[in-house]
Amino acid sequence: MLIALLFISAAAEDTMYHFDPVNGEEYDWSELQRKPNDPYKIDAGDSYFIFNVGSNLEETCKGQKASAIKKSKFSDDCEVIGRNDQIFYRLLDHYAKGISIEYWTDETCISSWNDFETRKMTTITLICNPKEYDFELVSRTDACEIKFSKKTYIGCPQKFSSYVWLRILWSVLGAIFVVAALFACVICIFEDEEWDEDENQPKVETGPVWREMKTIVRKGKNWGKSTYSNMRYSRTDYEKV
Repeated sequence: MLIALLFISAAAEDTMYHFDPVNGEEYDWSELQRKPNDPYKIDAGDSYFIFNVGSNLEETCKGQKASAIKKSKFSDDCEVIGRNDQIFYRLLDHYAKGISIEYWTDETCISSWNDFETRKMTTITLICNPKEYDFELVSRTDACEIKFSKKTYIGCPQKFSSYVWLRILWSVLGAIFVVAALFACVICIFEDEEWDEDENQPKVETGPVWREMKTIVRKGKNWGKSTYSNMRYSRTDYEKV
């Protein structure tokens, strides 16, 4: 269970890496990440798009952080079309090798493809290619989805490397440390110590927060013991009758 959580945690933390367990291949597009104040920019007639890969933009839209924003050329109007904290991956399996990274938003709209309600999103597709090309706007036919694509060697999958194992090992060691620290705290809370019944606190002076935690735990223990004792005696009396 712990190992499964570690895998989920590692996947959630890294927004520029994806592992394909079926084919034993990995995708790493961290090279495409730009500085927050130097995003990708694509012209689209009376508007333009700015976006980044793997992080939010320095520029905001109506006070909201985003990884992709649509802006008007003639006004201050803008629209969030992708968030870095809502990412999904989809591998290409038909016409080419590559991966699509979907940056979703919280806003919903009606898709022009199937008339279903869906969330707005920006899709960035990296197509495996030995030559390097710029990002291009692929489609604007669906108001719910903006698509960008890029032919690049970064879209080519690589075989699972030992570097990933090192990352997993580091995550495991970190999780063990956290569990050990939590266990030590629990031991400290439940540890028997000399107790001043008149003052209802330890005789050894401790911080107010720590003292309050121990007081609550001790009261809970006493309540549990009392409840269990009453139940036991009640059951004994019943059996005697």
